[in-house]
Amino acid sequence: MSLKASELSLLVGGAAVEQTPSQCEAWLQAASTGDWTPIFKAALEHGTLALVCWHLQALPDDALAPEIREAAQKFLNQQRTTVEAGFAQWREVLGALEREGIAAIPYKGPVSASAFGELPWLRAFRDLDVLVREPDFDGAIACLEGMGYSSDGLPIAGWQRNAIRRRARQETLYSSGLAVEPHYGFAQRSLGLELKVDDVFARARAGQVLGHEVRVMAPEDTFLVLALHGCKERWRRLVWVVDVAEYLKSNPDLDWDIAFRRARACGLERCSLLALHLAHELLGAPVPAAWLRQARASPVCLELSARVKGAIANEAPIDKWSEVMRFQNALLERNSDRLRAWTETVKDVREGDYAAVRLPRATAGLYMLVKATRRISALLPRARPV
Repeated sequence: MSLKASELSLLVGGAAVEQTPSQCEAWLQAASTGDWTPIFKAALEHGTLALVCWHLQALPDDALAPEIREAAQKFLNQQRTTVEAGFAQWREVLGALEREGIAAIPYKGPVSASAFGELPWLRAFRDLDVLVREPDFDGAIACLEGMGYSSDGLPIAGWQRNAIRRRARQETLYSSGLAVEPHYGFAQRSLGLELKVDDVFARARAGQVLGHEVRVMAPEDTFLVLALHGCKERWRRLVWVVDVAEYLKSNPDLDWDIAFRRARACGLERCSLLALHLAHELLGAPVPAAWLRQARASPVCLELSARVKGAIANEAPIDKWSEVMRFQNALLERNSDRLRAWTETVKDVREGDYAAVRLPRATAGLYMLVKATRRISALLPRARPV
């Protein structure tokens, strides 16, 4: 169900950690008269419900129904407990990798939460992402498996599982807590977007995140990773825009010339401009005027930004295969990236393809035919029973 204009305004206003006077006024007006159910549902999907509840709790006592205030406080208490447990698990994972001699850089999740200053628990996260170098990838998986983590999915052969990992450049491992995702790339090969991991490691330095000594990316690299991740996911969740906005607020000295020099070198300028445009237009993030003008002068950036806003309002979700491909192709700036994306998409055999037919490893190339057949079958209209 799409959101009304007033509901979308409240949703976006609730995602802003520092609300504008007009947003505060709108919230105060809606507190006693508005139906908060669609806002709560949408905020839960977008990962911003804690922020919504936090803003509601800040309203005057007589402005909010007691049952809404109580429900908001209950959710905040639950999220704080969950997030703090996630922080503890995060420290445990990083400690285990360090003991194995595996260099790792944490990103997203708790690192994004640290940009919220004294309120990191307002930023929920579903998994823990760690970046490792490609030669350490198998060792990181083995380390996590030794801790009790395991892959989850269809029963396929080990070489097939490894092939999927190499194409995605990541694995998702599960336990009783949060899933952990070791990566040696920031996006699947078929996306066509790239930021070299070795370069990120070379520029990384020692730092502190949530009071824990870890490797941290250079500030400009962190921004590029946030922009790349949001674009990879088509900015389906508002919380990823919040991550960019809060990172910009907490890093006012970020060197934009360096950031965009790196972005151009790896084909991420459009991703970066789109991230800045969304963070500024939706959440009022501080963006240098020169880069904001460049974003507004880009027809591609404006078109993609409008599509993201429509998807956030649930008026036009970007979920059909054709829409996803169109969005991803629009992000690609160079012919070499487009060619790589097309080639890797053809070769991108998925778990369901391997599970559909059992073939020996010597004929692994035939799985591309299996994939093509399954995709075509899914697109054909199904015959109705007579």
